[in-house]
Amino acid sequence: MDCRWDEALCIEKMNELCKTNDYPTAFFAASDLMAMAALNSLYNNGISVPDQVAVMGLSNIEVSSVEVFQSSVIDDSCTNQRNRHVSS
Repeated sequence: MDCRWDEALCIEKMNELCKTNDYPTAFFAASDLMAMAALNSLYNNGISVPDQVAVMGLSNIEVSSVEVFQSSVIDDSCTNQRNRHVSS
């Protein structure tokens, strides 16, 4: 789902999806911030993470290490370093 990197839009779209009761068993978010927005919506809709749905974010920002979020993350620091070297 395209949330255009907008947390409020992500929550809105996730809320709509949760109401259908026809959602996937896992979400991969393009950033930890979008993953946290998705988690916010899942929790508010009574959907248990990770029991009912798994959430994974990309970037491994510091706040994603807080246990309340219950998501997996991918640390993209190697990718960012590679991109800096390629563009130099």
